[in-house]
Amino acid sequence: MRAKYKTYARSVLVELRVYKKENNRKNFKEAFMKLMPDVKAYISKILKIAESKRVIAKGSYQADDFINDLYLYTYVDIPMMLVFLHFWWL
Repeated sequence: MRAKYKTYARSVLVELRVYKKENNRKNFKEAFMKLMPDVKAYISKILKIAESKRVIAKGSYQADDFINDLYLYTYVDIPMMLVFLHFWWL
């Protein structure tokens, strides 16, 4: 399952790079949002764990806040994001 998701995510990242090059924000956001259901679930899980361990105050962070930041970072610097994700997937 994880290998299948990595392949899917890589194909979306190729789309993102093309849309960024074309300066097509609408399609970029649509492609980006394809990956977000799984990412949001992961972030939500990590936040709940951090809250249960009292590392962060309950309700102080929302997964959507991280997704918004991730979108901005990805749009601004997609080449660097691709390098980061390459090493993360190893």
